[in-house]
Amino acid sequence: MEIRDFKPNIEKITERSLLPQFGKGISSNIIPNSKPYPSFQTVSTSLSKSVVSNTGDIYVFKPRNRNIGAFSSIASYGPRSTMTSVRITNIPLEITSKELEMIIMKECKLPVIETRIIYTTGSDNKKKSRGFAFITLSSAQNAEKVIQRLRGFKIDLYVIHAELAEAL
Repeated sequence: MEIRDFKPNIEKITERSLLPQFGKGISSNIIPNSKPYPSFQTVSTSLSKSVVSNTGDIYVFKPRNRNIGAFSSIASYGPRSTMTSVRITNIPLEITSKELEMIIMKECKLPVIETRIIYTTGSDNKKKSRGFAFITLSSAQNAEKVIQRLRGFKIDLYVIHAELAEAL
């Protein structure tokens, strides 16, 4: 192996530095409000023998055997679920999930898939309602109907409020 001294060509470097930056010098910037170059992050990877085989200077990547069976994630490739959750606040503290579900089904005349009242455990290890619940409905249209029909609705002396639940 031969080692050569490196001598930079100052004339060419100076000439290149006078060139306009990419996207500049035109009537407007091509990429407004952005950096002139993208940022990259270097990532180191390790190659296992089961994945890579070395044949000379060329690496051949071997696919891993995938266990396609009952537990594969085929369901994740299907259509998205249309179920929608509605948050109901200011419910009586002593109401049960079944009672709330029956009230909503009677008042709104729509099927409820699931009703979950949110509880907290007190110092005496008893579950206490936090005063709100989530109901799951089959579609966004049904959720909107429930929200409209429960506007101003009273359970005992509590005026309940319904809104679409936000995903975290």
